[in-house]
Amino acid sequence: MHGDQRNDEPGLRAKLETLMEALNEQFGTAAEFEDPKGGIFLWVKLPDNVDTLKLYQAALAAGVAINPGPEWSTDKAYAGSRLRLCFASPSHDQIREGVAVLAEVCRKEFGVPARIAVTSVTESVPVPTTIASARARSRSSDVSVLQLRL
Repeated sequence: MHGDQRNDEPGLRAKLETLMEALNEQFGTAAEFEDPKGGIFLWVKLPDNVDTLKLYQAALAAGVAINPGPEWSTDKAYAGSRLRLCFASPSHDQIREGVAVLAEVCRKEFGVPARIAVTSVTESVPVPTTIASARARSRSSDVSVLQLRL
């Protein structure tokens, strides 16, 4: 896939929606992102204690490849807790599974996201649909990132 593809194409838009829904479900407010206006990548900001270079190694060992922010930004300090996820190549099921694995790895390595205990079957915790923006610039747009290696 090429970086000039727009996410307004029905297939890409649907995959982006799947990715954003999976991030909301698995990370809740711990993951901040903005709906991109184009492209095949979603920038995600995690809490400052998450080092995405270390997360990359642990996630890769668990079968999920991500792009750690410092490798894709001119401001390494700013990008330390940010990552890029590609939604073009993986299927919807791979996106959901990959985000679930990524959340579990992140939880194990950094304590983020914290699990929310529900006290009763009828009680639910709403997940915000609008998430703050994570600003960062990419150097390339032709690398698949969120890709389950089975």
